[in-house]
Amino acid sequence: MSNTPAAVGLSVMDKLHRESSWSKIGFVGSLTCLVLLDGVNGAMTSSLGRYLMGSFAATPDQITWATIIY
Repeated sequence: MSNTPAAVGLSVMDKLHRESSWSKIGFVGSLTCLVLLDGVNGAMTSSLGRYLMGSFAATPDQITWATIIY
């Protein structure tokens, strides 16, 4: 059994060198925004959790599970 398609195909490094720099910048920028939004979400839900428990008819466990799922 020979593995000719793997030998003929481009390596991962060759594919990365062929991508434009704008697509790399866009990927890193979008990943950075998602990480920052996740940090804001965690900070808001940890500080507003007790207020959410008082305004909704929910137990602390239900608020915690909703935060984890979100």
